[in-house]
Amino acid sequence: MKFAIVETESVVRYKYLVALDDEATGEDAADAVLCGHLEDMLQEHGDEEIIDIQAVSDEDLEVAVEGSHMEGWSVRTIKETHCIASKQ
Repeated sequence: MKFAIVETESVVRYKYLVALDDEATGEDAADAVLCGHLEDMLQEHGDEEIIDIQAVSDEDLEVAVEGSHMEGWSVRTIKETHCIASKQ
């Protein structure tokens, strides 16, 4: 069996409800959102486009997960977790 990594890109729009003092500006609202102080109230996911498809070896897969929650997992665990889950 061989494996490929498919990289995609999509547009996600978030909407936030921001409580402002009477003298606050729109810029104050933007600052509150961009500083991560608020939870979004709505997410809208746009079309997903394929950016790249790349056949990968076990070594490539280990490099691809560096810095993610899967770093340090065995290649077998990564394959089983993602390929079996995608078949369900």
